Amino acid sequence: MGTTLATYYAKLQDMPDSEYKVEILEDGSIKKIAVNGKIYEVDYNMGGDSIHSIIIDHHSHGVQISPSSNNSYTIMNKGELYQIELQGEMEKIHNARTAAESVGRQVVQAPMPGVILKTYVKKGIS
Repeated sequence: MGTTLATYYAKLQDMPDSEYKVEILEDGSIKKIAVNGKIYEVDYNMGGDSIHSIIIDHHSHGVQISPSSNNSYTIMNKGELYQIELQGEMEKIHNARTAAESVGRQVVQAPMPGVILKTYVKKGIS
């Protein structure tokens, strides 16, 4: 493969263990992308605010894509509804570093002076 122009990570919100690495390999009238290493040729046209006509390997798909929140999207394809969370490569690295910093012993500080009566953490969970 050549140079990757951009890399994104997509997660289905109903299936938290499902993550797809999407790499944009070529940009032009027909884009070349890789999803988890498998290469596709993609062409698309916008038919309205949220309607997209997407052609993947010569198969047409009418897809409705609507933003749900900052990095989340609702996708309707052939009557199936998907909620996805999309992260850029740098955002994923930043989030991984932030999570790694919270491993180990942590100091819990109350926003106001007081007594901490309970912490909701089970043994072995970090």
